[in-house]
Amino acid sequence: MPPCEVRADGWCDRHQRIHRHETLRLALEVSDHAEQCRLMWDQHPLNGQPPVVPSNLPPIPKEGVGTELEKLLELIGIVKWKGCDCERMKRQMNALGPMGCRVHRSELVAWLKVKREKLGWFTSAQVGVTALSKGIVLNPLDPCGSILDLAIARAELKGGST
Repeated sequence: MPPCEVRADGWCDRHQRIHRHETLRLALEVSDHAEQCRLMWDQHPLNGQPPVVPSNLPPIPKEGVGTELEKLLELIGIVKWKGCDCERMKRQMNALGPMGCRVHRSELVAWLKVKREKLGWFTSAQVGVTALSKGIVLNPLDPCGSILDLAIARAELKGGST
């Protein structure tokens, strides 16, 4: 079977649950080991219990697409604010890796657009000018998508191709 289709918030229709951390990695990974875990989850529904995760999994990377996006946003003047779920999304994007972020691009861009709307048009325009002054060229018709694509490319250059 193919890997799970997991929404940006971690929800998996196949297993009727939210995948997080190691289970998210296994839900999206293409390997025999991950498929064995998914088949085990299929055969043994959770019924409110946490999933069994093998103990030999590597930890979620501390660097990746989410970290690169955070760096880019800070560079152009966008900082976290109280009540922002940016840290959670950063960790999720790092766990997804570049390939997973491409798969979930539309959901991630939608999340970025919601955050961008909170900035307002004037601040958004200032951010665009700041980005240009820093050498970051964003597509004015799709600034959220273009900054996400740039974060994915930067993560791949640093070695996070999965």
